[in-house]
Amino acid sequence: TLRKLGGVGGALAAGNACVVKPSEDACLSLLRVVELAAACGIALLPDGSTEPMSASTLGLGDAILAALDLRPSTLVVCLGGSASTDGGAGMLVALGARLRDADGADVDPCVATLASIASVDLDQLDGRLSSRDIVVATDVTNPLLGSHGAAAVFAPQKGATPAQVDMLRGRLERCAQMYHDEFGVDVRTIAGSGAAGGLAGGLLALGGGFVALVGRADATAAVLAVLGGGLVVAAIAVASAGSTRARYR
Repeated sequence: TLRKLGGVGGALAAGNACVVKPSEDACLSLLRVVELAAACGIALLPDGSTEPMSASTLGLGDAILAALDLRPSTLVVCLGGSASTDGGAGMLVALGARLRDADGADVDPCVATLASIASVDLDQLDGRLSSRDIVVATDVTNPLLGSHGAAAVFAPQKGATPAQVDMLRGRLERCAQMYHDEFGVDVRTIAGSGAAGGLAGGLLALGGGFVALVGRADATAAVLAVLGGGLVVAAIAVASAGSTRARYR
């Protein structure tokens, strides 16, 4: 597929985004791609270590902010290779949300502390999110909860013990309740909401929509899937997730 796109294919493979024109009559749309694996993926943890109870998606939130600074109309978030099972709580905090306990104190957005969340303050959530299309690119269909959910299936791959898997399941249930209460979205059983440790559920709560990339979880595949048969008219530089610091906590 990249060969058919010629030089633009090389630009995509190098981590760039593109300006697309789906039809001759359509306005140009600016697409930005953010990769979870490049922002806070498990491969970035030092010495092949795993941190199932302390890793978070803060780094992805940083990458999304960098992409929003480039004023896209559509933001594609590519999932896969995650290190955490925080349900997207870290991402929310990076985007401006504040998690609070029963005493009103801030809660650190790692899975070890999610059970203490009593409320969520969205006053400082980045307002640009509401005016952007968010596309969640994933190659799995697991729900957030249940026997095929994020904790049961993916947490052991990230180093979680059976006892930690049970704890993580409870933490994700708290996240699901939080998203329902604060955003009015019930993500518990939506197919795909368990992707990337439940991060997909958080993105759905923010208004994201899925594009299925079964067997093609890389950013280039995500871009091409979203473009479909559209006309690629230019390749432009993008602030890729790799240009932000990997941040877990």
